[in-house]
Amino acid sequence: MPKLTFRPIHFDDIAKYEAYFAEHAPKNRWYNLQHLYIMRHRHHTEIAFSEHAIYLKSKIEGKHYFHKPIYDDVNSESICQDELDRYAKKHHLESFHLAV
Repeated sequence: MPKLTFRPIHFDDIAKYEAYFAEHAPKNRWYNLQHLYIMRHRHHTEIAFSEHAIYLKSKIEGKHYFHKPIYDDVNSESICQDELDRYAKKHHLESFHLAV
């Protein structure tokens, strides 16, 4: 079963993402930016996850929003493509694939 491996964001981008998440992310979630990874989708969608949670971030009609976590606890830097596909279908999203 194929796995997606996520690339870490560059250290210089941490402040930018920290400011973004402070403004847009759910207020009851704690983000450990040392473990934050971003995966870009071809339609302006990203997956953001720390070792604590995974969120799908979608840009629809110019607005960013976060879906509820796929997992409450994430202990790996990879996730099964089939699981992403099931989640995307359930929430009427396109499938997500690793950015190259």
